[in-house]
Amino acid sequence: LEQAKEAGATLIEMECAAIYAFAHFYKVQTACFLVGADDLSKAWSAPSDWGKLLQQQRNVVDRLIKRLR
Repeated sequence: LEQAKEAGATLIEMECAAIYAFAHFYKVQTACFLVGADDLSKAWSAPSDWGKLLQQQRNVVDRLIKRLR
């Protein structure tokens, strides 16, 4: 973590690597969509407005699906 912070990282993603490895192995198309709710610079705290966060996620997923069609 310290090395990543020194390099300027504010987020470290580890979940998509596993999803893409699985998809590659089974030869299926995949996309990974993450929302970062915390960062490396301070202690984690929950988003202040869960409803707004969920609505933003839905909007992004809807736009991605429409674009892929």
